[in-house]
Amino acid sequence: MVGTLNVHHIVSPFPRSVKGKFHILFAHARQLHLTYHLLLPWAPRYDVYFVDQLSTCIPFLRAINKSRVVFYCHFPDKLLANGEFVDGNAVKKKVGFLKAIYRYPMDWLEEVTTGVLFKHHSPPRFSSSLPTAQADIVLVNSKFTARVYRSHFTSKHLPNPSVVYPGINTSAYELTSGNSSDPNVLQVMS
Repeated sequence: MVGTLNVHHIVSPFPRSVKGKFHILFAHARQLHLTYHLLLPWAPRYDVYFVDQLSTCIPFLRAINKSRVVFYCHFPDKLLANGEFVDGNAVKKKVGFLKAIYRYPMDWLEEVTTGVLFKHHSPPRFSSSLPTAQADIVLVNSKFTARVYRSHFTSKHLPNPSVVYPGINTSAYELTSGNSSDPNVLQVMS
């Protein structure tokens, strides 16, 4: 069966890493390469762009395409790279001087492309009397991530993110075979 989603594969000239290093630098470069292709004059235009994980491209989509942007933040990258969690609270790890120099512009870029840079005029359903973030809507995958997002992106006023829980394939939990009277078989009922 052929689906209705039309997929265009853009091959990036950038690797995912070099000898296991510089992952985030190349992730930004790969995303900006894709964004370049989306912004070419002959590229199709869309009303809304869904941006997942990295916010680097959001200012370009907003400024050049004048499109709405929905940003799905899984977790702030600066915390994944430089921290750990103890009892649900972020604890910053000590990192070496070179990593700190490498991470500083990456962390700044993450915050500034997620944060408020300007006021814009959005359609009524996206409007707010406050300055808005680069994205029209920021989504996160849990209340925990929303709390971490609010507490670690502090240099600019950010709207409260909305929580959208990832979908679960409930059919994967249906009992398809076996003896349901066996005490070692756990049956999940919906």
